[in-house]
Amino acid sequence: MTDNNSGYGGYVTDAGRNLLMKLQAGDTMRISRVMVGDGVVPNGVNPETLTDLVNPLCTASSTSPVVKNSTLYITVVYENNKEYSLTTDFVLTEFGVFAIDSSNKEVLVYYATLADYPELVTAYDQNKPNVVIRRYPISVALTSTDINVTLDFDSGLVTELAEKRTIDGVEFNGASNIHHQTRSGAAADIAEKTTDEIDGFVLDKGARVSVLFDSANTAENPALAVSGSAAAPIRYGGQAVIPEMISNIAHSFEFDGVYWQLLNPAVVDGDGSAFEYMTYYGAQYAWKIFMIHLNDQNAYQAFMGV
Repeated sequence: MTDNNSGYGGYVTDAGRNLLMKLQAGDTMRISRVMVGDGVVPNGVNPETLTDLVNPLCTASSTSPVVKNSTLYITVVYENNKEYSLTTDFVLTEFGVFAIDSSNKEVLVYYATLADYPELVTAYDQNKPNVVIRRYPISVALTSTDINVTLDFDSGLVTELAEKRTIDGVEFNGASNIHHQTRSGAAADIAEKTTDEIDGFVLDKGARVSVLFDSANTAENPALAVSGSAAAPIRYGGQAVIPEMISNIAHSFEFDGVYWQLLNPAVVDGDGSAFEYMTYYGAQYAWKIFMIHLNDQNAYQAFMGV
């Protein structure tokens, strides 16, 4: 290794920046290889000026590249049980991503140093399987969202499911992250609260969403229509909600197949408030216990679990 240079992070190199600036909408960026090494950037050297790893050791792999909102997302992956893997232990301190430029020349586009936080990678031993996997997600800004990015090598990784799965109401195929957050700009006096789109949302039993409301609700019998789906009434504790239970905050909901169950109602003091609503139903519950106790001691004990 070379002399230590304190630092941790990733850099688009000068050559990489030049390559990216030349890419136009519709162009393809070809990632040619990924490398890992145990070198450390010398003191006084700017990592952006590098054209190769300081001490490259072997190739690695990566997930399939994803371009979203003019940004490239990819994860560098090193596994110690692959054909490319080293047969001896080493300390991983750096990795790089290479691509082919317009003159068909390979250049180092992205360089990352783990100098302050090196990671030991032990060699794979068939006699006592010890699979080691190191993952390093990176993102690189592109000049256009219409740029295609491909791999010139077989990553050997399954990054997309053969069939989509639904996680809490949002489709997932393994190729990109999912989320359940959205917002509603519905006016306070509008009962049907529509929301912004959630990519891949499916209205199905078990679906969960977090909705940030622009306005505190004042409408009776509010309903929720998520991401263009049919509106469903909102319930809390098996009862219709009162208007004040939905405020201009982020509320969480779970769909039970018929209703959107409100998981975190607003609790505020004052007449007709959510606090009083919960107290009212709490009083009903207490009265039910009292009546059971008064009329049937056995039923009371069964109800209370004693």
